[in-house]
Amino acid sequence: MTHWKIGLPMYSGCAPSDHRLLVSRIVEGLRSGGWNEPVEVVEAPNDLHAFWRRADLLLGQACGYPLVTQLAGQVRLLGTAHYDFPGCSGFWYSSHILVAERAGARSLADLRGARAVFNQRDSQSGMNALRHAIAPLALHGRFFSSVAESGSHRASLQMVADGHADVAAVDCVTYGYLALHAPNALASLRILCRTAPTAGLPLITSSSVDDATAALLRQVLAQVFTTDPADAPAARLRIGGFTATRLADYESILAAQTLAHDFAYPELA
Repeated sequence: MTHWKIGLPMYSGCAPSDHRLLVSRIVEGLRSGGWNEPVEVVEAPNDLHAFWRRADLLLGQACGYPLVTQLAGQVRLLGTAHYDFPGCSGFWYSSHILVAERAGARSLADLRGARAVFNQRDSQSGMNALRHAIAPLALHGRFFSSVAESGSHRASLQMVADGHADVAAVDCVTYGYLALHAPNALASLRILCRTAPTAGLPLITSSSVDDATAALLRQVLAQVFTTDPADAPAARLRIGGFTATRLADYESILAAQTLAHDFAYPELA
């Protein structure tokens, strides 16, 4: 018998106890809906890309950029949560482009020659969104004086706060959770502007999951992600809905990549 895996690790570090409760509610909903097979909760996979590709993945949360560039045909898209933070609207979200509070920059153009930092090369919110915003301003494939990869949004913010970098892009959900649970991480930073909106982090299952199971998963997610009652973990996590999105809803991510290439700016530089 397959021991199915469930994990929502993308934002879990910001409010771990509520994310654990949220996953528990999802498992309870699946049981109530007739799901009887064994389920194992995976809180922090060592390798996210391997986790997303697991044949026994019942439910996971991925990033939109790898979804459309690497995972198409390997996973099944279930839908997208609605988050209630500035920069979010329905299942859409955006990134905040952040600089130090003391920085003189008042526009993207003022960042020419600055030091940029991003979390990971395959991140929509930290890399692709920033690349899309900067591409029209780049000259001969360059805009920044240096670009560094930090490994996480939190590390990127720390580098800007400490003066080791000048600008980073962080998605509005991560920013919102930090504002609620770790405001000191944002105390010396300022939002310069927001990036163009795209569909938020996709909820996925294995491509081997059948139609009936996918329908049950969507039903449970829609139920659990409704913030009623107000003390439910979804409400505390500022999740207020669910849309059964399609891959077509993520086309803007590929369009952003294409625009950067059209401006001869394939890499943050």
